[in-house]
Amino acid sequence: MKIQAKSALTVSLLALAAVAQPAAAQDLTIKFSAFVGERNPIFACSMIPLVEELEANQGTKVEVERYFGGGAFGNPVQQYDQALRGITDISFGMLTYTEGLFPLTEIVSLPFVMNNHEEATRVLNEVILPEYLGKELGDVKIINLWLTSPYQFHMREEVDDLTALNGTRMRVVGQVQVSAMEALGAQVAAFPAPATYENLQKGVIDGTVATWTTATAFKVGEVAKQHYELNFGGAVGFTAMNLDTYDALPDDVKAIIDAHSGPDASMKVAKCFTAVDAKAKAKWAEAGNTTHVVPEETRMKMKEVIAPVIEDHLTMLDDKGLPATEVRDRIDRELAKPN
Repeated sequence: MKIQAKSALTVSLLALAAVAQPAAAQDLTIKFSAFVGERNPIFACSMIPLVEELEANQGTKVEVERYFGGGAFGNPVQQYDQALRGITDISFGMLTYTEGLFPLTEIVSLPFVMNNHEEATRVLNEVILPEYLGKELGDVKIINLWLTSPYQFHMREEVDDLTALNGTRMRVVGQVQVSAMEALGAQVAAFPAPATYENLQKGVIDGTVATWTTATAFKVGEVAKQHYELNFGGAVGFTAMNLDTYDALPDDVKAIIDAHSGPDASMKVAKCFTAVDAKAKAKWAEAGNTTHVVPEETRMKMKEVIAPVIEDHLTMLDDKGLPATEVRDRIDRELAKPN
């Protein structure tokens, strides 16, 4: 939080005025950064209401400096660090973009750990965050913590056997995801998401692993017209606030932040993905694309094929003294409970 400086003359006049009337609340500016633009459908759905409520506050006057998408403070991999260090006051980003820095948090996003991102978001906030993630995330004020909608396969052509991709060229990011795809027989390519369309169009790759929302944002459905719904993991995202900033907030502003924080706020982001995904699926269906709902039997065969990759990853973390297998097992038990 950056308290706006007043000139010496202004401060003196305000001090004199304070003798005759109650002091007005001091104006403040909050720097808010995001790796996406203001019109991004998930950000607009989930976070712009917080910005608007802060700026409409009737007590302390708040100005939100917006650094949304590209430019200053928009670097995707810097969002968490910016909030931690106070470079910005609030940041919106993806923990998955800083692979390996939040290993326990990311377990819920591994392939086939979750099947429903809303339920996974609930478990992450109500169980895993308070019980296991204090060391990873305790140095910031977590406003929300959420799972993207699940990754699906978006392909140029139909696939005969998803359990044996036999050299199919796939774009995927993240070391565990890469190893999992290689275990399924794919050749893996890694490049920024904006380059997906061109590489699909030119035949450099045969498909990509992405949420419906992401695939639509980059117009993937124009060149990859076969979609396979199998819920192949996802990604963990967050909104975080610098702790010193949060602790120094006036009570009325802190109340606004608190009202937009916690499990319910996290579920709101997850539900935004649900809504945006539904629109994306409808769009490509209307365009004549085909969506294949992968049978559970096939999903379980794929899960069996990649199981050594997942177990090796968890064992590596266990050997570092982290309760990775315990966290995965706890997630499994929580997700298995009836709603």
